[in-house]
Amino acid sequence: MLTSGCLGLFESETEQLENLDCQTHPNHPDCFVEILTPEDCTIQEVFTGDSCRPKEPPSQLFYGEHSITLVAGTEIQALTPSFQGDGPQSWSVSPQLPSGLEMDQSGVISGTPLVESEGASHTITGVNAMGSATAVLEIVILAPMPESIQYPSKTLTCVLDSYCEIGPPMLLGGRVQAWSADPPLPSELEISEDGFISGIVRFLGQSNHTIWANNSGGSAYTTLGLNILSPPPGEISWHSDQFALRSNQSINIPVKNDGPDIETWEIYPELPEGLSLHSGDILGTPTERTEWMRYTIWANNSGGSSELMIWIAVHDLQADQSDLLRGIGETNWGGWPSPIIPIGELAFPVGFAEGGYGTEIPVISASHVGRGKMLGYGHESWVDGHGEEETEFSLRAVEWACGENANVGLAYGAGFDDFEDELNAEGHTVHLSVTPSDLSGLDCLLDEFWNGHDDQDNQALVDFMLNGGGVIMGGHAWYWSYSNTGLGHNYPGNKIAKTTGLFVSNAWGYNSVDLSNFPHELSTPHAAINAIRDDRINNNSLSNEDAAVADEILSVCTDVVTLDFTEFWSPLREVVNVTGWSVIEYGTLWQDIGHNMGEDPVADTLLRVEAALTQNLPADELPSHPSHVEFPGEVPANATRISRTVEINGNQSGLPSNFGYSQA
Repeated sequence: MLTSGCLGLFESETEQLENLDCQTHPNHPDCFVEILTPEDCTIQEVFTGDSCRPKEPPSQLFYGEHSITLVAGTEIQALTPSFQGDGPQSWSVSPQLPSGLEMDQSGVISGTPLVESEGASHTITGVNAMGSATAVLEIVILAPMPESIQYPSKTLTCVLDSYCEIGPPMLLGGRVQAWSADPPLPSELEISEDGFISGIVRFLGQSNHTIWANNSGGSAYTTLGLNILSPPPGEISWHSDQFALRSNQSINIPVKNDGPDIETWEIYPELPEGLSLHSGDILGTPTERTEWMRYTIWANNSGGSSELMIWIAVHDLQADQSDLLRGIGETNWGGWPSPIIPIGELAFPVGFAEGGYGTEIPVISASHVGRGKMLGYGHESWVDGHGEEETEFSLRAVEWACGENANVGLAYGAGFDDFEDELNAEGHTVHLSVTPSDLSGLDCLLDEFWNGHDDQDNQALVDFMLNGGGVIMGGHAWYWSYSNTGLGHNYPGNKIAKTTGLFVSNAWGYNSVDLSNFPHELSTPHAAINAIRDDRINNNSLSNEDAAVADEILSVCTDVVTLDFTEFWSPLREVVNVTGWSVIEYGTLWQDIGHNMGEDPVADTLLRVEAALTQNLPADELPSHPSHVEFPGEVPANATRISRTVEINGNQSGLPSNFGYSQA
């Protein structure tokens, strides 16, 4: 029996194999082929597909970069390793990959890094049965880069020495780790972690800054303007809000500024001719008379403006006298007048009459009072005229004090109602039975000096004049003084004299007044005082004629004006204190020495002033007279003042009958 692999009886072995069909005889032993699989290879071999070859160790492991920079929160492109030799069968990394990254079984690194890191070197090892290979990969993880910054405003405006702030800004992109500015912000301003800028700046100026938001991933920037302003003007003032100036007299009204610096000043309307505004000071020499005008002054700086109001008038007293007197001649009024002494700085005489003791006395005077005016007659019956020349003057006085087409009030009970027709004929509107308690809507009031006004009424009259109203009063005090005392404080018209500058004396005079005679400049008490001061202190000598005029008007004042009328007395006391008290040399009846009245009118005036001071000053204000050195003897400067009370029996025989009036 023939079997596979054996020779037949008649065939050779070669012939038999060539004729074997394995498709027909697949199970023939000669049809079997040896096939290898990976399982046939050992751990140290690598299956090549048809055979097992010896395995090679891995080498030259590489991830394409030695160092990579990633961004936290951004998925990375997978990192696939390359190597020589056979691939590793296991992978390890030390230290561990950053959070969010992972390495699979093939050594591929992928994922999304979660946290930024400054950078670390990671050793990656690939191992197979024949050996291992390593690669070192430095991984840096950056924060997401800031993308944009936007502050609420493009400019931070601050006020000098005050707190200011801006922000925080709106941010897009990654978290900011650090802020910076180029050029640097003033040292007083700080940028907080969230970009909030705040502080107190100490220097004025403007600047532009680039604000940078930085982190490890990059930077974003924006431009911010810084404008440091001065505080707005404030605490600006002058010593008054009303200034009554004299024409052709230089003035300097300094401004007081307790606030921030002022850069520019403005004023509207323009100041009177001759005046200017210089750094807030009003200075110059006004050359023209002006009525009261309200001026608006603006003080400006980078922080804003302050608006202030002041009133200014330029007075010319001689022009006022001319307005009242032009074209008026001799007048003859009813009733004997008292002097109306113009003791105020802006008061002046208008008409003079012969006094009862021979001296010329002012019986019509006028004054500027605040923004208003006042005119005084020495008798109440003179207010409404009663004669052609007299009525013409009275109407002119109303126009001067009240203005044209004025609302004129006639005081209740004053007896001036018969003046209504003349006032209406001049275009005025007349209001009857007016009291000081209701002066609203009036331009002026005609009233009496000898009135029944109480303190509230008097204050209403003062306020009325200070705010622009006019007052005309008439009245005498010589009859009042027969049964009353304290002329300077108790006579009704004198209760407002410190404000009005018109003092009613208790002397008397005649009723003929020549209004064609223009008063001498020095017949105004303040002008006389200034002239005497210039003569004695500044050596601007007065002529005897001018000195006599000054002495005559001051002699009317010094006997009746009490010392508490300081606007009148202060400059006179200054002259006496500077020049020294008069010393009259002692002599016998047969010696031609002493003070000869009339030789030096200025000395006569000062002697009269000194007499009034010695009679009326309180003891603690009265200086030692130089003559005390001779009698009773010089008193040491440090001597203690001694007071003694002396009682005198006025009924003692031998005393003169007028002893009680001698001020002994």
